[in-house]
Amino acid sequence: MNLERLKALKKARVGLYSVGMAAYWDQFEGLRERLISYNEFIARRMSGLAEVYNFGLVDSEAKGHAAGGYFNANNVDLLFCHVATYALSADHLPAARICKKPVIILNLQPTDQMNYAKTGIGEWLAHVNGCAIPECTNGMKRLGIQNHLVSGLLGMDSAPAISITNEVTSQHPAAVAAWNEIEQWIRAACVVRMLEHARIGMLGHVFSGMADLYTDYTLVDDQLGVHVPTLEMDDLARLVESVTDAEKRVKLDQIGRCSRSATRRSPTSSSPRPRRKTLTGRQLCRPPKIN
Repeated sequence: MNLERLKALKKARVGLYSVGMAAYWDQFEGLRERLISYNEFIARRMSGLAEVYNFGLVDSEAKGHAAGGYFNANNVDLLFCHVATYALSADHLPAARICKKPVIILNLQPTDQMNYAKTGIGEWLAHVNGCAIPECTNGMKRLGIQNHLVSGLLGMDSAPAISITNEVTSQHPAAVAAWNEIEQWIRAACVVRMLEHARIGMLGHVFSGMADLYTDYTLVDDQLGVHVPTLEMDDLARLVESVTDAEKRVKLDQIGRCSRSATRRSPTSSSPRPRRKTLTGRQLCRPPKIN
């Protein structure tokens, strides 16, 4: 079922940062640049789905604080923390603590198998991101930061020149699954942003005494970000009278298309629809049997 969109889609605003340890850079030539290339790949891949605010590499406490301010300044909806190699949690936790948005931790291996015969410490550090995950998640849990872990492969189409193994994993099932999950999180953030810019008018009220249906507009705003203006009947009447015949025809045509789309059954479905069981008032009010 494809319903016509009434408003333009608002892309989610996501923050991205990769974490590492500054002490490694002077010891292992090319490691920092390699990890930055992974970060830039992730940013490019995400850019088709969201507005990406990429801080880059966080490898010190000062950069962690700067990243948190950067993400707040850009009003992001969601954070992605790419664990590129081992990193001290005290260096990067300030980013998430200051921003106060849910964090998706990316545990994305560059390859499905290292070249163990030729691997040295520098090569190993480019693939050791998984070892920092427990420290990262534990720190966020202790700080009360909402977080979720996505594990899989990075899914690159080409390997960096420094690599000594096959890092072309774009079609690998573990990469496809990881990126499908990342896309779902971004789309969820998109829904949140759309709701925060939505207006749902409230006209009238429920029958007096039906407390289970009472609506707390403030709570709706708090939980969903939706603005709920209260409409009076005379305000609605004035709006109705201002609608032109051309606007009516456009809206009726739009409603017709949506209705036909909603009632059209899938051509691939051959099974009959289940019958609804209708209960009488007496059946609904009958006390249950107790054995």
